[in-house]
Amino acid sequence: MDDEHLTKNAAALFDEVEKWNAFLELTEMSDGIVEHWLISATRELRNHGGDDASGWEMTSWGNEFDTKWYLPEFGEDSVVIGFWDYEFTLSVEDQEAFDIEIARQQLNEPGFAALRGLFTEFTDPKISQIIGCRPNGMFRFGSPRDGNLPWAEFAWYTANRTEEFVEQAIQQVERITKNPEITALVAELNRAARIKA
Repeated sequence: MDDEHLTKNAAALFDEVEKWNAFLELTEMSDGIVEHWLISATRELRNHGGDDASGWEMTSWGNEFDTKWYLPEFGEDSVVIGFWDYEFTLSVEDQEAFDIEIARQQLNEPGFAALRGLFTEFTDPKISQIIGCRPNGMFRFGSPRDGNLPWAEFAWYTANRTEEFVEQAIQQVERITKNPEITALVAELNRAARIKA
């Protein structure tokens, strides 16, 4: 859209100063709205994802919308799974207690193929502790942009289609936590990477 066309459309849409001011006010509030939507959706996720009887425990991952699951035997700062900015990750939390390079090497071994196959990316330049990741594009809401939802649009779906969001998130988690073979691989990964004191 060229500048002239944009200017004409804006003038038609905001034909009264009150409309323009309302738009500006909403624009200023948009980050807060997005954050509120994500926090509310995360509460729902935690309400459904925290009563797991399969030997995993769930906890906040340092803020109101990141959540992780861990095997209590190894502690919450071990090799964990969870949502970090709504990317589903396999991460090494405490790199002084767990060797991330050993975890990465193990994950590449043939015996770990079932676990590795649940992730699509294996490094994240933003977060050094990630050894496996499924970007937030895994969520599907019937949008033409499924697979590449902008953050604010993703937040809208979490707020307006919360049940779908929670169901899809729990499916990702339970592919690991409800699968004894995959859970055993995560435990083995923890044992291999744990640094002996």
